[in-house]
Amino acid sequence: MSQKIISWMPAFPNKNFASSRIRVFYIHNAINNLDEKKYKSVIGRQKDADILIIQKIIKKGRERDIRNFAGFKIFDFDDPIGYREIKKIASCVDLVTTDTEGRKKEFDALGYDIPCVVLEDCLDYEIVDIYETPEVSNQVAWFGNNRSYSSIKWMVPEIISNKFQLNLITDAEKIKENGVCVTQWNLSTFINDLRKSNISVLSHAGSHSQVKSNNKMIVSIAAGVPCIVGQSQSYEELAKQFDLECFIVNDNNSLKNAMKHLNSIENRKEYLKDIQPYILNHFSSKVIARKLIKIIERYR
Repeated sequence: MSQKIISWMPAFPNKNFASSRIRVFYIHNAINNLDEKKYKSVIGRQKDADILIIQKIIKKGRERDIRNFAGFKIFDFDDPIGYREIKKIASCVDLVTTDTEGRKKEFDALGYDIPCVVLEDCLDYEIVDIYETPEVSNQVAWFGNNRSYSSIKWMVPEIISNKFQLNLITDAEKIKENGVCVTQWNLSTFINDLRKSNISVLSHAGSHSQVKSNNKMIVSIAAGVPCIVGQSQSYEELAKQFDLECFIVNDNNSLKNAMKHLNSIENRKEYLKDIQPYILNHFSSKVIARKLIKIIERYR
């Protein structure tokens, strides 16, 4: 049996962009490294490919190329831009994939006669094994797009007043904040920068916060840094699955208690012992690549 070719049209050109890194490049690499060689993955539109996956943006001049592609076409999206872009090619797409059940519900409500399936974000930063928790204390990290910093701004005074150092990993030039440490995000150093802290604080910002994925939470936990999370559906669901509700916070007192608890290395080990293996077994790039192939084989 000849290999089937999966051809990708990424929204962004390289791994410095989280969305394409997680939903294209890591999955592409994982497919090509699977023991079973039924599929070959290529980046860029290949005319003779069997499957074309378009990631959320229809670039100028490419609509005709997509329509003329003879194989099976998938449109993948992980943010609101996808709802606008799908209009351009809805009549010729065979399947839609998205990152959360919340986004699937929003897409289904648009009324397109196209099946939509959830394909979760894979584990970021090419993590292939879990890390032990760092042997540091009183260090709290937040990471993400600088525009999302507002989602945890309410936590900052409480973190500082309890003698914790807040370490922001983001676009350093865009954050001007007294009393915190700001580190420039870098793909190659991020895990080491994150592990200089023993706790991370995460929340989602914006009107679509309740349909965003848990990708930041799973990477922090896999890297050995337990999360305290603000109210956000994907974060809450994962925390509750492992009886970690006390680390879902919405006021200063619950934040203070959560930080105090996770300042103990033994408590951090207890937090991580069940959830880390689950994350590796459910969200590794290899697991998500195999899930994508099963989805293709079901709908193609």
